[in-house]
Amino acid sequence: MTAEAIHAKVPLEVSRNTVYWSQFFRGDTEATLMQIGTGELEWAVDSKHAADLVQAHILQTLSAIGREWVDFYFLRSRRALEEFQLSGAFEALESARREGHIRFLGLYADGPAQATIANWQVHDAFEVLCTEPNETLEAMAHDRRVGVLHRTECPERESGYVLVPAGASR
Repeated sequence: MTAEAIHAKVPLEVSRNTVYWSQFFRGDTEATLMQIGTGELEWAVDSKHAADLVQAHILQTLSAIGREWVDFYFLRSRRALEEFQLSGAFEALESARREGHIRFLGLYADGPAQATIANWQVHDAFEVLCTEPNETLEAMAHDRRVGVLHRTECPERESGYVLVPAGASR
């Protein structure tokens, strides 16, 4: 099934059990991979700590999958973060992007919409938003010309994604 998804150029999310997925992608440059950041950023005590946490997760992911990059890296937004936490995270993310370790930066709305809005208001660096269907967040994405990736529950699987371009109707 994984080989078919790679052949079909379907983005594959490797956040859960990244080491397991590595057997399918080691040395493979054709697969489109997505990684969702951890919630550890919420516990950062200063900007440097936040940057270190994000950088460590990126390096851990790249080491596990045996590649130099992931196509999409999503910053997890479960609650409103402190400005120093966001600044540190963006420092690490932009550095990783400059070095070619991340191609596209996304925001993963994993909590209340207001928390995601609070985190997004200050930093407008995202190219993709991953969320459950939410009119407020989708309107903000449309205004900022950001693609939307809907999370959907699939009875046959644990989860699934449906890509909806910014401004398109569902």
